[in-house]
Amino acid sequence: MVGRTAKLAESFLVVLIQAVLSTTVLAKTELKNLSEPLPEASLETAIKEISGIAVIDDKIALLPEGKALILSVNWSPSGKTRETAFGPIEAQTRRTLIATLGGTDLVGADYINRQTGSRWLALDGTEVSVREISTPEFNEVSKRSVAWDLIKPPSDRGGEPTRVETVELRARFKKSWLKTPGRKIAGWARRKGNEKHEGIASYLLATKIPGFPVIEMRCGQGEEPSSCLMTRACFVDGAGDLHSSAITGIGFSAKSKRVFIGDSKGRKVHVFRFESCFHIVKVGELALPEKLKKLSNVFVDQADRLWLTTEAPDDYLNASVYYWPLDVVYR
Repeated sequence: MVGRTAKLAESFLVVLIQAVLSTTVLAKTELKNLSEPLPEASLETAIKEISGIAVIDDKIALLPEGKALILSVNWSPSGKTRETAFGPIEAQTRRTLIATLGGTDLVGADYINRQTGSRWLALDGTEVSVREISTPEFNEVSKRSVAWDLIKPPSDRGGEPTRVETVELRARFKKSWLKTPGRKIAGWARRKGNEKHEGIASYLLATKIPGFPVIEMRCGQGEEPSSCLMTRACFVDGAGDLHSSAITGIGFSAKSKRVFIGDSKGRKVHVFRFESCFHIVKVGELALPEKLKKLSNVFVDQADRLWLTTEAPDDYLNASVYYWPLDVVYR
């Protein structure tokens, strides 16, 4: 009993200290305006309405709104013009997937490469399922629903949450989950692979579920990369002005330990410092250029470029996809 009391006291003290630190950090929230996108950093797409993106090395996978297909683009980061960077629009390839009953709502993709073969994973934000797609033929290998009913609070310095805390969180999460119609997941960002368990990867999900803006998810058991489980509901400080209905995509920078969450109504990207799922604190905002149309998703690639997609092309470059190097944004 004494040990349990000490643990609760320690957890309370940690939360109190972090709340004080968070207040200090939030008072210094950095506000920046993203520059007008350069032509060579903007992509005109063969399908105009884009709901998701993944950029892996020289591969770009675009997810058209409401369509069961992936628009594949090869690109050269060293290209000095749009043509040399992304190639002609005619070279973009449509990879049709198996249609499913009730429509398709793809909001995120990831690319994995194993000895048994490479795969694309595609996340459906309404069904809350993950499709596994083989390459290069783009055949659907499997589609699995994401398990969400075993979610837990984040662990802290005191250890794992108590059974009471877990039961209470699951009840609140289930209630909010059932009250959220349509798209529940707005995007995902791969945070890391788990070196201790080969094949397992950790993702951050941005959700439209009230009270749960960021969730951790683990995928991959053995040779089943599309087998995914929501593991933790993260604590996010400073997200009070980020309405759940406006959450639009998420990116993660491993280099700077920053999380980027899109805000379609506020026309900006909220920036958070990521220490752990227990401690995510807002540190800034990036305002979108006026020329861009409504934001539809956010992605950060391995070279620390911030990618944004929009629901419609702009009236100047006729683009729906843009990127900014983060070292330039924060110069």
